[in-house]
Amino acid sequence: MFEWTDFVDIMNYLKGDSVVSLDQNLKIRASAEVTKATTLFENTIDQICFASDDYKRLKSFLINWYATHRTISSTQEDISNIFSVPSDHLDELFRSFGFNYSSDLDSFISKANFFLDLVNLYKIKGAPQSIIQTLNYYGVVDLEILEYWVEKDEDENVVFRPEKVDPYIPGEKILPLTNIGYSTMTRDDPHWMIDENDLLQQVSEYKIALPSKSPYFAIRPKYGVEDIYLPLLIIQRYIQDQYSNWQSTGVKPTKSLVISKIRFDASVLELYLATVHTFNTTYSRTTGSSDLNFFCYDGTNVIHSQIVDEYEYITQPPGSRFERDNKIQEFMDKFTRPMTSNFLQTYTTAGDTLEILDSDIKTAIDNLVDAGKGEDTVKYLIRDLAGWIKTYVGPDYPDLAAFMFGLEALPFVSDIVNFFKPYHARLKVIDTLLIIDSPLLDSVKLADIPINNVVQEIVDFSTCGGVPCCDGTTCTYYQRDTYDCGSFYDKGAACDNKFEMVIYQNIDEKVNFTPGMVDGTDVSFVQTGDLPLDYHDATTVVSAYRQCGQWTDFDSGGYFDAPHGNDICEIFVVEP
Repeated sequence: MFEWTDFVDIMNYLKGDSVVSLDQNLKIRASAEVTKATTLFENTIDQICFASDDYKRLKSFLINWYATHRTISSTQEDISNIFSVPSDHLDELFRSFGFNYSSDLDSFISKANFFLDLVNLYKIKGAPQSIIQTLNYYGVVDLEILEYWVEKDEDENVVFRPEKVDPYIPGEKILPLTNIGYSTMTRDDPHWMIDENDLLQQVSEYKIALPSKSPYFAIRPKYGVEDIYLPLLIIQRYIQDQYSNWQSTGVKPTKSLVISKIRFDASVLELYLATVHTFNTTYSRTTGSSDLNFFCYDGTNVIHSQIVDEYEYITQPPGSRFERDNKIQEFMDKFTRPMTSNFLQTYTTAGDTLEILDSDIKTAIDNLVDAGKGEDTVKYLIRDLAGWIKTYVGPDYPDLAAFMFGLEALPFVSDIVNFFKPYHARLKVIDTLLIIDSPLLDSVKLADIPINNVVQEIVDFSTCGGVPCCDGTTCTYYQRDTYDCGSFYDKGAACDNKFEMVIYQNIDEKVNFTPGMVDGTDVSFVQTGDLPLDYHDATTVVSAYRQCGQWTDFDSGGYFDAPHGNDICEIFVVEP
């Protein structure tokens, strides 16, 4: 599987040239072989009397030439160690199994582990779990498979009802499922041969029983927004440091990767600038965030695992309001920087900086945008960034392109699903969910003094007195007897003439426990001012604040019109 170009690339790499396209495993092995060859010359072949400049140049050439041959032969000998195989050779092994989509994997570690798991996945090919496990290797790390059943809903409409394939795990978030209308699901499917009326007719004739399982299924990836924070913090720090080092030393960043869309060698900074520039020009973005800070790791750690530990420690659930304030401040100190320190100050900065670093990259990007391929180019560039994250930060983070644009940004998804799905099953829906659930960053600090301003229009007020109207006499104003002839069901507010009443309600360290139990004591009829001091002290745990309206429990001697209004409001306040 080696070609003559591989030999040339290895030789050039050993000479000291930058060969970005050379596989990382081959670089490591070639360096090791150079060390062995150098040791051989120094301990066995070298003689001081012949150590002329010509000999040294010949020696250097022979070491590189020998090491290149040894790199190729030792790689072939060590084929059983899948983690030492070059990435493109591993793709050939995948193709020998009939799977042609391994080249879309961003991380070599994920690719090698996937290959080792491929035999096990073949054993369950056609089962939903095979799709879930395979897409996990491609960065879709939290995925549900939904199958659709044809049935009637509560309004007797025929719908496709989704059902989660795997049972819910204790503690798992239960997310809502939405029915899909019959015509919506089937109208673009040439293989679905029965319309809704024919289906109902066959159901009435007992030819078809509902619910009935359909061949349609959906995949539903779930992305936690907080899962994307950490890799963005790290990559932002990385490119800020590369820019600062370039400005202070005048040395451009090392080109350590390949931009896949245009096959140009590039540094991480150049890839990032290309992504921002393409996004801005494609979507005509001329304004940015108004925030005073931007996400960027600002601590002292340089090892990614230590940054991860630091992030997870700071963002764990706070135990109190005081601890929350401290952790929020600590997060702002270590994981954000002032916006004024960001070298990207205007929407044109990325393009202008890229022009200075590598004008050829910018020209190639601009040509793609001008040709109407800007959106596709953005997706490819973000996928390259995702590949860098998976290699240098961690393989388990979500794919950035899928996070921003949905699974439609990953063109290989449909190929993988079609490879592992049952033969007659048809993928119909991709429903991406973004979950906001960061214990610290999404927490809300509530004040101790809620203030509600209520504006109500109330006309007249029905009482128990007045002239009955059920006997045909004319009533001067509305009474319960108008319709109820003596019952107490309508006691409360009645609207006749318009006027406005504004109610201002202030609750200051006091709680109305009406009705309810406090620590086992019935305080249903105890007024707020009569409660023991402990119950309205600012530092005390408050169980609940309840407000009952006029229609509450009207048939069994309860409250009818105290307090005013017919809603029940329960506010639970818990102080750790």
